[in-house]
Amino acid sequence: DTADICEGQDVTFTASGTSVSYEWSTGEVTTSINVAPTTAGLNVYYVIGTSDLGCKSDTAFAVANVTLTPTID
Repeated sequence: DTADICEGQDVTFTASGTSVSYEWSTGEVTTSINVAPTTAGLNVYYVIGTSDLGCKSDTAFAVANVTLTPTID
């Protein structure tokens, strides 16, 4: 999942599937995360799902592509 956003904006990424819990690279253990990256370019987040038996899923990636706000001189 990729979201193109402008500097200063935020975006919500949501994991889905058969897992009972999802752990994001931000440290949050939740289905969705809301991020407001401050670095221009590609900001990559990953999520790993866990089943009720403790089995781990493949890693899925979410990307926020941040474009700097233009300036006027």
